[in-house]
Amino acid sequence: MELRLLEIGDVTPTAPASVAVSLRGLCGHVPLDTRVLGRGYRFFPMPGADLPSFLVKRLHLGGRPTAAVTLLGGVDPGTGEALLDGCPTPDAVGAAIGSVRGALCAARLTVGARNLTLDEFTSTFWQQDPEVFMMIAGEFSALAPLRQDGCELCRHENE
Repeated sequence: MELRLLEIGDVTPTAPASVAVSLRGLCGHVPLDTRVLGRGYRFFPMPGADLPSFLVKRLHLGGRPTAAVTLLGGVDPGTGEALLDGCPTPDAVGAAIGSVRGALCAARLTVGARNLTLDEFTSTFWQQDPEVFMMIAGEFSALAPLRQDGCELCRHENE
């Protein structure tokens, strides 16, 4: 019998279990830059509200709204200033986030009205609804989420 060893380079995981494993260790903070607006995120200004202004992308499966990825806040890690507060329009958001390097925001994942923690998303949800999981995971991954051990905001929260 002859065995061959194949070298496989960087392979993007495609099975839900593999994708879930690849997302573990991420913190849920994502870089906020102008490419987010090009990905179809809508801006919701929240002047004077308890909830910060946010960006949201609704994800559809089979023609029906199924899930969403919401980007809250938008913080300049150097100053701690909220970048989206005071922005009345998407153009103003583009200018605000384009003027700061390293801006971060918190990503929230929802299915219907249900909020999912990243731990729940990567440990149990992928088994419950693999198709919706893969749809959300694809969008979340495209945002280049940070690893817990490399996130400046998480480092400050843990001090």
